[in-house]
Amino acid sequence: MMRTPKQPQARPIKLEVPQKRALAHIPGSDKFQIPILNLMKFLKDPLESARQMQRQYGNVFRNRTFGGWRVGLLGPEANEFVLLNNDNVFSSELGWQPLIGQTFPRGLMLLDFDQHKQHRKKMQPAFRAAAMAHHFQVINESFAHSIDQWSCEEEFLAHPAVKEVTLELAARAFIGIDLGPQAHMINTAFRDMIAATTGLIRAPIPGSKMWRGVRGRQKIAQFFSTEIEQRRHSDSNDLLSNLCQASGGKAGGFTDQEIIDHMNFFMVAAHDTVTSTLTAMIYYLGKFPEWQEKMRDEFLQHAHKSRPALEQADLANLTVTEMVFKETLRLHPPIPGIPRVAVKPFTFEGHFFPAGTQVGINPLFTHRMEEIWPNPDEFDPTHFTKEKIAQRHFGAWVPFGGGAHKCIGLRVAEMEAKAFFYHLLLRHRIVLRENYTGVFKSWPISKPVDDLPITLMPMESASS
Repeated sequence: MMRTPKQPQARPIKLEVPQKRALAHIPGSDKFQIPILNLMKFLKDPLESARQMQRQYGNVFRNRTFGGWRVGLLGPEANEFVLLNNDNVFSSELGWQPLIGQTFPRGLMLLDFDQHKQHRKKMQPAFRAAAMAHHFQVINESFAHSIDQWSCEEEFLAHPAVKEVTLELAARAFIGIDLGPQAHMINTAFRDMIAATTGLIRAPIPGSKMWRGVRGRQKIAQFFSTEIEQRRHSDSNDLLSNLCQASGGKAGGFTDQEIIDHMNFFMVAAHDTVTSTLTAMIYYLGKFPEWQEKMRDEFLQHAHKSRPALEQADLANLTVTEMVFKETLRLHPPIPGIPRVAVKPFTFEGHFFPAGTQVGINPLFTHRMEEIWPNPDEFDPTHFTKEKIAQRHFGAWVPFGGGAHKCIGLRVAEMEAKAFFYHLLLRHRIVLRENYTGVFKSWPISKPVDDLPITLMPMESASS
């Protein structure tokens, strides 16, 4: 593998998308390609789409979608090269802009290089010890209360139920309020903003997905704008208050618009992606009840059932729960593909790529590579013993991304998963329909197509 020498970082004002002749040396089909059909094929099944391209052309290939020719780079080495981005070759902003730029503009994922570094630095107080302790307390209280309200012995849909719980939690932990009657409006707005990423019409034409997404964005922006001024003088530890009080040294604090943009992005990350993972974990624990028992035993051993809540000191001991969490993310990373645009020429695996090349890596594909993961399509948390983790390539498991853009809230997500199942499994046993097999769609965020019907049976020990 060859890499470009380090150069001063520079972001061109305008980058032209390379035409086919500039990428003709990259393996790929020379037959006439219809971009919309390629895009629909990828959206329907990102994993099989990537597997088919890999079988035909290898780990480096080109194909044509909306926006011109795109290059796919597959495998752990490609993930490492693109995500670590040591030579500042790849722009996250330019990669994500066509997909989410109209609904999630200027969020942390849509900032690059020095600006991204400065904004992330200003956010650090929101993820330090005092703030994390606050988040953890809210997480425990919210899950304990919400799960107590769930019906027992009657089948219900897990995904919308979890989504409601995580929205309320995100509001309390990240905004510092109870949503109350505003919950429906906010939930609908975020749903419409996410749905806009898959809309084939990319302009906000009335009635289109993008139109609904942009309207949702406006409602969320208005909601946050009413909170900012009072939070600049608050001593609260929620995320919104931390962002409002950020100083950033010489760079100064965040503007009102920057706060709105960051909160808009954080709320969907803390809400929808966590919902995706918790729902998938529920499915696998119902499908493989022996792992329910292992997690329940672990909670009883390291976090005594006589305590009404998990304690932060318990988290490091919950290794079985962590293995299940990581295996679920392997099978269902919340975002299956990560786009980038090269802001300068680069080489990879002996191939030269001009500036402007649209690049995509595929964590979902890497997470299912047979040469890395035995029985890659099967649920097996033992993939994540300490010994096996130590033997794997850095880029083999990247549900949270990597490098400068690695998810800033990954520790919060892990805390949420552990606390959620502590309260759920000490009260209930997850039961699926007989012979039920879940079917998940992967894009834009992984979720079960039927919202996952489950039944919760009460645990006798829960009341003892």
